Amino acid sequence: MKNKFDINSFISPDISCAPVYVWVWNDASSFEIIDSQLAEMQDLGIRAFYILPEPKNFRPDSMPTNLTPDYLSPEFFELCAYAVERANKLGMRCWLYDEGGWPDSNAQKS
Repeated sequence: MKNKFDINSFISPDISCAPVYVWVWNDASSFEIIDSQLAEMQDLGIRAFYILPEPKNFRPDSMPTNLTPDYLSPEFFELCAYAVERANKLGMRCWLYDEGGWPDSNAQKS
């Protein structure tokens, strides 16, 4: 049996096929800010996103950021966990970007 094109699946694709938006964290954050921004994303129809943290020392001379709490601190991880939990409750998918502005790679000894 041949698969038929389903227009409804095209109009409203499964979340695994949804565009994934960038949510830049480069300023102060809190539970209230996360709730507000997730509500705004949901109102705009955003169903999947990833958090891109920009630590204070990422580009201090060309693009200063005020990320608080500090990147990789226990408070930072608490807010990340909260964002993931809230997104799940809203039917959204959250990805975490783990490079903090710097590309990850293998360390090699010369």
